[in-house]
Amino acid sequence: MARTTPLLFSRESESDSWTSSKFSELMIEFAHPLLYVDPTGPTDIDDLRTSMQLASLCWNAPMAEVKGDRSLMQHLEPMLKTAPAPIAAALRTMITARMTRFASVPFKIIAEVTGSSLDEARCQATAYSDELNPEPRVPIAATRIEFFSLLFPNLAQREQEVWTIAPHEATASGLSAGSYTLRERYCADPGCDCQRVMIYVERGADRCIVATIGYGFDSPKPPYDAFERQIELDWLNPQSDQADAALARFTQQVTSDDALRTRLKRHYSLWKEVVDNRKHPLHVRLRKRRVQSAQPASETQATNRANATCACGSGRKYKHCCRP
Repeated sequence: MARTTPLLFSRESESDSWTSSKFSELMIEFAHPLLYVDPTGPTDIDDLRTSMQLASLCWNAPMAEVKGDRSLMQHLEPMLKTAPAPIAAALRTMITARMTRFASVPFKIIAEVTGSSLDEARCQATAYSDELNPEPRVPIAATRIEFFSLLFPNLAQREQEVWTIAPHEATASGLSAGSYTLRERYCADPGCDCQRVMIYVERGADRCIVATIGYGFDSPKPPYDAFERQIELDWLNPQSDQADAALARFTQQVTSDDALRTRLKRHYSLWKEVVDNRKHPLHVRLRKRRVQSAQPASETQATNRANATCACGSGRKYKHCCRP
């Protein structure tokens, strides 16, 4: 039995856990590289439908391969060799993202497009229930993104970037008055050299997440520049109604502050020295973290936490506010 819910091709706010709407939203996000090979987007409804069918194939093939079934990957391999370079690059980006950025989502998803025109298009994503049971959970050989403080707590605290917004600055900045910390997260895959950092902008002592920003040290090169930005909000991670203001402030700072850029690159280099060397004395922290992440909380614990009032003081439920 499958769960299905149609969703317009636009983002909806505050979906509950992994609902059908979230599946649809996730597939639209996942298919972005292919949808925008041409910066103007799909040309017509058939183009959109084909793109989402290919996205479904790229989504499910890596998981099937992990389970020993290469049939889907065998359909993809000829396309990777014969498709025009921008399309082949987009497909490779999506397959890699499925094994890294989206690897923690263990569901088999089929995304279909309904409607007779682009204006009427809806993405209906179906998540199959045989993949919804977390036991046993088959992991995809995957990247994790971990906080810099996991390996370097003292350095992270000592070199923590902090914004202080005074009351008289709040209106102009678009951010509420208060203190904001920028917490860095980096890729924990030994085989990856993405040259990127994910920045969590957190407000106050309760660490309420205002924005999650992806920053690449270099501008994306063609054909990736058609669908990827050097600095952008990562919409698969927590955001708030002040996310755009936080993005604007970070963009202005990182493009004008040589010291900040140098510090982020240095932190990335320190991080990769540990990640890429299993004999490094700090590597054990990654192994311990991997074991902890592989042990899911009980259903009761997860439900209780999601329905509890968020500690940030917003008055909203945790599942609608500061989900990690």
